[in-house]
Amino acid sequence: MKKYLWLAPVMLLAAACKPETDNTASLSATPTEIEFAATGGAAQTIAVTAKNVAWDYSVPESTGAWITAEKRDGGLSVMAADNMSKDGRTGQIRIFAENNDKVPAISITLRQAGNADAPDLYLTVEPASLTFEGEGAAPQEVKVTPSVETLAWSAAAEDDAAAWITVEEGNGTFTVSVQDNPEESRRTGRIIVTPSEPSAEAKAVIVVQEGKIVPPSLTVTPTDPLAWEYDDLNQAYLTVTAVNCTWTAKAVDEEGKATDWISLTPDKNDTQLNVRPATRNTTASSRSGYIIISVDAESVDEVRIAASQTAAPDHFSTFNNDIDLNTLGFSWARSNLNPRYPDDLFLYPWSSWEINILSDGVNFNPNTGKFDGTGHKLSFNIITDRKELNDEMNYVIPDGDYIVGPAKPAPEDPDDLATSDPFTILQGRKTSSFWAPYQGFWYMALTDGATDGDMAPIITGTVTITKQADGNTLYRFDFDLTDDMNNRITGTYEGSIGLYVNGVQIPE
Repeated sequence: MKKYLWLAPVMLLAAACKPETDNTASLSATPTEIEFAATGGAAQTIAVTAKNVAWDYSVPESTGAWITAEKRDGGLSVMAADNMSKDGRTGQIRIFAENNDKVPAISITLRQAGNADAPDLYLTVEPASLTFEGEGAAPQEVKVTPSVETLAWSAAAEDDAAAWITVEEGNGTFTVSVQDNPEESRRTGRIIVTPSEPSAEAKAVIVVQEGKIVPPSLTVTPTDPLAWEYDDLNQAYLTVTAVNCTWTAKAVDEEGKATDWISLTPDKNDTQLNVRPATRNTTASSRSGYIIISVDAESVDEVRIAASQTAAPDHFSTFNNDIDLNTLGFSWARSNLNPRYPDDLFLYPWSSWEINILSDGVNFNPNTGKFDGTGHKLSFNIITDRKELNDEMNYVIPDGDYIVGPAKPAPEDPDDLATSDPFTILQGRKTSSFWAPYQGFWYMALTDGATDGDMAPIITGTVTITKQADGNTLYRFDFDLTDDMNNRITGTYEGSIGLYVNGVQIPE
């Protein structure tokens, strides 16, 4: 026991005499600010003292454009390029400990004086714009000339243009290549030539690439033959697609000569062709021809579509002799007048009177707008100047001779056979309309409202209308007419005419 007690003080004394070890990491640098002359400045050294840590440095991109730094024993050697600008400039170098975030980094401030004798700095690019074909375009070269040899530059496509423009820098030039343009429309981009000195202005080269060339073509749908009944004036619609060319259309007969029985009307966008017979076929022979659509490109074939219209029946009249209207028992009449309102004047500068003269057995059904019963009906439309209420609050049909004839084309739409001059009556015609197959001037015999009896379209003639002095609604009608079988239809009706204006009875 005594032996161990003696050794303990000795061991404690030995431990107390062991020297201490300092493991603290630190980093310092001097100087922290360096001044450079505008030109010809020598390299300067930054002394770096690192204790228990390795160190490194970094130069920001903006500073690296004119500062060169090199790590050497005991510090950092720093060199400034000649300042070609009248303005001074400032930069920084950062010295930091490697893998030790606890040691603060050191910032070194670098200043360089402006150059009082600095030359003008600028770049010249030639050419300032380039144009490429849409496909298979060869590369083109741009020459860059700096005002001084020491002025460096770089070139790069700007923004989205970098996706299709490639720039390859050379010695005093750069070469521009473009990818094939996948679109038909042209595209534009820019290449920015940036000088190494901020005081010099950057230059832009405009790059234009044409759209890809699509060969001309013509497509028409449908191309099936077009066929109309003799009285069918309905339009057929052809969709026309012309690519990189302009199309035109014409109608020809079987011999290739121009024909006018087919009406062709392109739409305002030249994407559709409206086709229909110009008139109903009134002849006993069918007619045929072709619609030819062609373009102004020799490599594209024309499109030829057959068209035909059946022959007209010999006649619509069921009579083989003249007709005396006085024997048919006409006893009452009604009329409809449009328009009623003054603001309709823009659309309807005239007045149209729909007149029906009827025998006792025929009645008007207001629920259906049709005539029921069995008897005789004489229906026609007379055209007058626009009529308004007179001082006695009545509408009056002007006296005079009204001539039967065809409708005239509307001024704003030559294909719309819907107008006529005052003191005329639209002649009778058969249409393909399910709702109104008999339009214009017709005589018809009705059987229980059906129009399957005797009938005659009035084609020519005169109706003389005379207002009687002893009443606001009393008129005399003298008829001297001809149907489509050249039968004369004559007679007189004298009596009151019920007036309805837009469906309202006048006087109410």
